[in-house]
Amino acid sequence: MPHFIIVLFLILAGSYGQVGKFSFTEARLVPEVLNYQGYLTDTLGNPINNGSLAMTFKIYDAATGGNELWSESRTVDVARGIFQVVLGSSNPIPDSVFTGGTDRWLELIVDGNIL
Repeated sequence: MPHFIIVLFLILAGSYGQVGKFSFTEARLVPEVLNYQGYLTDTLGNPINNGSLAMTFKIYDAATGGNELWSESRTVDVARGIFQVVLGSSNPIPDSVFTGGTDRWLELIVDGNIL
């Protein structure tokens, strides 16, 4: 009996609009967003105090002297030095940033200081 209910559900779901249909051409090869977490300290190694900091994130195609492929500026909450952002949530990361199977570098600027 449980198998009958599952089969009936699949038949109904498949016959209702676009439910159950999937095309590889619609699938993304690269996510538009990336989760990023960090730990900020001062020059003595103490965690940055709680608060909000202006941060800019940039993706480059080389470690130095490369081309900027994407960027996003945000105000980020920091708690005991720890912060978490979803890169691409305000400026989606295009697929072209990660094409070709080559390395990419992330630059982080905090309150005007390049880290």
